[in-house]
Amino acid sequence: MTTFDRARRIVKIVTGFTLLMVGVLMLALPGPGLVTMGIGLALLAGEYLWAKRLLARVRAGAAHVKRRVSSRQAERRYDK
Repeated sequence: MTTFDRARRIVKIVTGFTLLMVGVLMLALPGPGLVTMGIGLALLAGEYLWAKRLLARVRAGAAHVKRRVSSRQAERRYDK
């Protein structure tokens, strides 16, 4: 591994953890906390297995929410 690759990996890890922490803060403060946390988690998923697994769970949960919301919207359209 070259020095450039190591530096790039360190920057990626530090940026990922920073975005994750800022996202947690934005849950209480104004801002897109969940989006920021997702971006940070995506960066960390390239380096850590735990982050990759957590990101897969988050994506599955988001897909589930999307299906539920779209099915409710379809029900409302047909109820009119």
